[in-house]
Amino acid sequence: MTDKDRILELIAKKKTGNFTLKDIAALNELQQKYDFKVEDYAKIDTIFDLHYIQKGTPDRDLVEKRWNRFSSKLEDSPSTVPAPLYSFKLKKPLKLAGAILTAAALILVVFNVFLLKNSNSAKKLNIVSTENGSKSKLQMPDGTLIWLNSGSTITYDDHYGIKNRKVNLIGEAYFDVKHDPKHPFTIHTKNLNLKVLGTAFNVRAYKEDNSSEATLIRGSLEVSFPNRPSEKLILKPKEKISVVHGLPKKETINQSNKASKKEIVPLIYLSKIDSQVPTNDIEEISWVENKLIFREKTFRELSMELERWYNINIEIKDSIMLDKKFTGTFKNETFIEAINALKETYLFDYNYTKKDNTVIINPDK
Repeated sequence: MTDKDRILELIAKKKTGNFTLKDIAALNELQQKYDFKVEDYAKIDTIFDLHYIQKGTPDRDLVEKRWNRFSSKLEDSPSTVPAPLYSFKLKKPLKLAGAILTAAALILVVFNVFLLKNSNSAKKLNIVSTENGSKSKLQMPDGTLIWLNSGSTITYDDHYGIKNRKVNLIGEAYFDVKHDPKHPFTIHTKNLNLKVLGTAFNVRAYKEDNSSEATLIRGSLEVSFPNRPSEKLILKPKEKISVVHGLPKKETINQSNKASKKEIVPLIYLSKIDSQVPTNDIEEISWVENKLIFREKTFRELSMELERWYNINIEIKDSIMLDKKFTGTFKNETFIEAINALKETYLFDYNYTKKDNTVIINPDK
């Protein structure tokens, strides 16, 4: 079996719920070998909007209906993925093994279309990412340095440094941008667009976080917002902008006296960093020096930081603990040492399950 066939088989097993620990290790190894991520092929997930039953067969009409819907989505968005090369109808119900083979066949169509699109495209997408518990430093073609924090992804095309200096960020990164007045450096995140010529700053924009932020260390930084590109502001050194997801506005009435859709209004805050704090001890960029500094951070927020920092799962069963605030610094501590240190502030109990790599926070006994 070729590596390509093995990849398709593993993805199919993952999507149909027959994924063992051995399969996980094999797929991770193949992803590293060929530098790809299953999650990057988002359209593939649409194929598997099917309800397989472990003991039984998938519903033929449902499979056909879902496939047709998937095909129409591809046709509606050719700029993302071309339409499939062929379509088919299931003649009879399939057993689970057959369902896996069918799933693998569907992946093969989309997988090959992606490969064909990438090989013929004028732009090649480069993806650099880090897993939870790890960090990375990369030098861009123009000399710009980027530090990626845990669970983060940077994407850019092969026009970078030639026609543009555009990157997309999910997660957190620290940038030391090479000065180039002809090609401004731009970063796009879910809530912030940033533009610079040459400067150093930190950007945090995790998908699962309720806020996004940018902290300027030196130089200047132009900030705008995806839904309001005309509204811009310029950050000065040691300034920080935060965008917090707000509550929907009250429904407004249009000319037809019908209620319009609720609009989500982000809350924007501009603040300053303590100028007396040494650069290496600035909370927002301390992770670059492999230090986790937190000041007055709720356990709800801190637990997400710790999950990324130590690549561990945390479940908080004690609801009272969620809004308790902690201040401290971790550098070389193990997770157990860190969690024991947190117990010194507020008493709580915990259980660690190595098999699930999970820590459960319980009320103090």
